[in-house]
Amino acid sequence: MQCSKWLALVCATIVALTESVVAASPHTAQLTDVADAAEPDNPFDFNASVGFRRTVRRARITREAFVDGQATFADELTMNQVTQALDIRAQIALYHDLEFNFYMPYVFNQDADWDFRVPRELSTIVTDPTLGTALFDVPYRSYKRGLQSLDFGLAWSPFNDQRDDTKPTWTIRFTYSFPVGAAFAPIRDGADPVADAALAQDVANGRDPNNPAAVGDKVHRLRFETSFSKRFLVFDPYVTLSYTHAIADRAGITGHTPPLTGGFTTGIEIIPWDTPAERQRLSFDLRLSASFVGPGRTYSELTDPLRQLTYVDNYATLTAGAYLVFQPIQYVRLSAGISVGHDTQHLITNENPGNPGADGVVDLNDPNERNPNYRGELDSPGRRFRVEDTTIFTWYVSLQLML
Repeated sequence: MQCSKWLALVCATIVALTESVVAASPHTAQLTDVADAAEPDNPFDFNASVGFRRTVRRARITREAFVDGQATFADELTMNQVTQALDIRAQIALYHDLEFNFYMPYVFNQDADWDFRVPRELSTIVTDPTLGTALFDVPYRSYKRGLQSLDFGLAWSPFNDQRDDTKPTWTIRFTYSFPVGAAFAPIRDGADPVADAALAQDVANGRDPNNPAAVGDKVHRLRFETSFSKRFLVFDPYVTLSYTHAIADRAGITGHTPPLTGGFTTGIEIIPWDTPAERQRLSFDLRLSASFVGPGRTYSELTDPLRQLTYVDNYATLTAGAYLVFQPIQYVRLSAGISVGHDTQHLITNENPGNPGADGVVDLNDPNERNPNYRGELDSPGRRFRVEDTTIFTWYVSLQLML
């Protein structure tokens, strides 16, 4: 009987605490949160943050061959890429649940290397079966640095459960990514007589660590997002759907057809500590996302050593992440997070040979039929490359000032 009384008291205390947190808290999930203005107790919001991000991407690159009439893929290379970047963001409130936002990433360094995954004498890259010579140098190293893009966006919440707790928070976002940085435009051997000097090629291709190449891609991106969240006690589940339309700039590489991307994110925020009067908060965010990337002639895991764009098949990226947000005082917010992602395996050299003639066959000697981007040693069945076992590990920290 005494145990039952204690159990009832504990349950009543937990319910009272969670109800008081919900009643006092005006917060929504981070993915649906919008800077606010023109409120009686909050006439204007301006948030600015600076963060550091480090991403390590690893992948296994295989090559197609026919064994007893069956297509198989054998190991060739291992790719490792490390990107370290500064992320600068700002949010400016325009009106009730309406904000203008800005984002600029600056890449301190993007260093990548390719090395054999098999003994050198077994690699088809050393003596390509079609060319009879080496396809490219292995080991291969590249170095990049610089600005990629400037993002400008609008976010609006037509419904907000802070104002009406019978409805979820619904946020719509539109972001335009403007490519301000130069495009990484590698030079193939002998392709540009003016820039064919060894030093010029090293700089353009990112092979000189003292003169990193550009890191941009000269692609305009229009991103549309819609997000929903609803606070229950100390839990705030959410879901986001997104679509990104990509358009290559005329100043980029000729023939670049960047892929279109769609995806969704779902997760839950857990808020164990929330005191709105002092604007203090601690939350944990557990998140899963999936992106679906369409096919296109674009930058791939072999662009650097091949010194060209390649035609990449469609694939999916799956990511799991954990994030922490700590706001110890009204004007300061600290954030940190880690995520692990995986790309599904896909071909990264799969260019169409061209348009068939009247006989239904592409004449590779006819410029009217042949695709000028097609290279038999890369794109023909039995010579294609595929990327497998891709992992993407990212961690970040950021400091946000809130006025």
